[in-house]
Amino acid sequence: MNNWNNLIERLLYMTGKHEAAPAWALTMKLSEEVGELSEIMLHELGHLHHKDKEWKDTPIEEVADIMNVVLGLLAVHYPDKTPEELSRELLVAMIKKGNKYGRIIGAAPDILI
Repeated sequence: MNNWNNLIERLLYMTGKHEAAPAWALTMKLSEEVGELSEIMLHELGHLHHKDKEWKDTPIEEVADIMNVVLGLLAVHYPDKTPEELSRELLVAMIKKGNKYGRIIGAAPDILI
């Protein structure tokens, strides 16, 4: 197993065991995290002149926050599934949806297979 798969499974395990928030609250938390990513992207692209503050995270770190909340949401929403099952199902869905997105943007057909 590569480090990425191991990390995903460990994050799913951690959040499945320790996340106290219900799935609906994590959905709201996800919206907050996406808003933070949007805000920092707007700032970096020069569109938030009225906000004079120090930005503590980078866009990559904000995406990591989003991914952590998404994994927590999945772990809480599917408590009967193991981290390994969730990781496999997520991989299959990412390939399916990634290929669909690839077709939309004009990439080679089924590039992720």
